[in-house]
Amino acid sequence: MITSGDAQRLFLQAVLSRGIMSEPLARTLYSKCVETVKSADEHVNVSYKNTREEWEDVIRNVNNALNALDLQFVRQVEQEKGIPMWALINLKGDEVAQVATDYSPVEIAYFKALVEQIVMAPRNSFSISSFLALREINELKPKANMTKSQGEETLSSFVNRGWLVKSRRGRYSLSTRTLLELKGYIKSEYPDQIPTCMLCDDFTTVGVTCKCGRAIHKHCFTQWRNRRSQCKECRTEWADKLDDEMFTPIGEDAVGENDAGRRYARHEDSDEDGEGEEDEPSQSQASQRPAKKTKKTKGKSRAKKGKGRGDDMILDDDEEVEAEIEEDEEEEEADYEEKDNDRASSPPVKKEPRRRSTRGG
Repeated sequence: MITSGDAQRLFLQAVLSRGIMSEPLARTLYSKCVETVKSADEHVNVSYKNTREEWEDVIRNVNNALNALDLQFVRQVEQEKGIPMWALINLKGDEVAQVATDYSPVEIAYFKALVEQIVMAPRNSFSISSFLALREINELKPKANMTKSQGEETLSSFVNRGWLVKSRRGRYSLSTRTLLELKGYIKSEYPDQIPTCMLCDDFTTVGVTCKCGRAIHKHCFTQWRNRRSQCKECRTEWADKLDDEMFTPIGEDAVGENDAGRRYARHEDSDEDGEGEEDEPSQSQASQRPAKKTKKTKGKSRAKKGKGRGDDMILDDDEEVEAEIEEDEEEEEADYEEKDNDRASSPPVKKEPRRRSTRGG
């Protein structure tokens, strides 16, 4: 028997099959679902006029039905063009595992590694090169049995399913779907890494930064600039366009010339249970190790603090290897000099004459 609730069920099936969709498409889909139900049984009491008020009623009814499943149909504005998007998200559990149940554990670990590199990218560029994306396969721990071709296929899958975005320059960044569905995961893992828009308070991975340091989306800037000419936070008089020197870009426009091959690692303190990052020893383990002597190294520093990045450390493979070699050579040279100084400063050993035996013979 066909009921009015069938329109809602058809709509949820469409949402599940697509994952994320624009608001115009979502509203059109619901209209088509109502038409389908009415065509099957014209006596069913269901209607939809595609007005703002009726759309809000649809969302309210859909979310009431989803509450028991810890799911919600939520909205977020796409950062580049300002288009409202809708997606179904989990409210509980490990968000990455929940939304990626059709991926293998290795692929999920790879996705998490990519998210970390994108979030930790320098100068708020929030994007990584295809070279760095593929190189992350070698950084997975435990070692992943994934070839380069398999990595390329997995990357394509992440893009095709809407988890990542690949630009014309071949750089990968977080999609609207990822920012929407994995918001809880990103906030818990990287609480201070992604700036929020001064107007809408959503993540800002594409936009600009004012001189005061606050971020704003491009579409939010346009809306605000049409009404006021000053920054909401610092009251600085804004230029008419975002490409003015007074603004610092956020996103792919912020990529530097030497950022293509660099990867980033974060260092977190161990938690109370002693469970920290896999690469990081706990405090108790660190205290048991003998302290190393610190020596000045020549050339470039192998670790540089990123601006506004806390304890994030830039790791360039070539510079790191070169710095380690120089450090080892200097340590060996220092050890030799120390031994020579010890020999020169120590007094000569006085030899005692042999004693004659007192035994008879």
